[in-house]
Amino acid sequence: MYLLGATPAGMPYVVTALNKKLKADINATLSINYIGWSDLAAKYPLILASGEDLDVIYTADWAYYQQEAVKGAFREITQAEMGTYMPKNYAAVNKVAYSQLSVAGKNYMIPTSTPDRKIPEILIRGDLRTKYNIPAIKDMSEMEPYLAAIKKNEPGMVPMNLDLQYDIGTPFSNLEFAYGFNGVPLVGANEVYSDYMTKDGKLGDRFTLSAGDTFTKAANTMKA
Repeated sequence: MYLLGATPAGMPYVVTALNKKLKADINATLSINYIGWSDLAAKYPLILASGEDLDVIYTADWAYYQQEAVKGAFREITQAEMGTYMPKNYAAVNKVAYSQLSVAGKNYMIPTSTPDRKIPEILIRGDLRTKYNIPAIKDMSEMEPYLAAIKKNEPGMVPMNLDLQYDIGTPFSNLEFAYGFNGVPLVGANEVYSDYMTKDGKLGDRFTLSAGDTFTKAANTMKA
């Protein structure tokens, strides 16, 4: 099985314990490999083209599903099979999902049965906040004094640990909102936004929907 991202710490111990139960329950074991975010574009298609004997790989509209499906990289999965072998998942999934993931009239993906929920979290060093007399931080817009203190006084420390593929966009977007940006990106079109502060369905880019030049302000803050 292939998943995306970095291998979580302690994952081998979890898989070992899981495999003991899987072997006893269904006479099968699971081997999990990870494709790092920085290697995704290069490794994902190569793994599927290599002929490696893999059973499961994570896929999505943003993770080469359509591109690889038309190449014949995936096995077709029918709704009849889902109803037989994954009845709980099949019962929980809205059947519209199957038409949405169809490629040339066939399905190659098992849709998730739960809504996608992301809750961004930021963890800070409380001892450093206290050391440099930084007030309690309750909002992303209040992070600047904390980061500035670390940059000034802790030259060997990275002030903010960010994955370039995903995490770096979170503080940038939060700063834009803090500076007055009102746009919400449309699904599948990250540079086209709707204005959530109005009901007229107005569309625009980051600049036309900004209350002032929030993009430049956020960029300058991130750079500093």
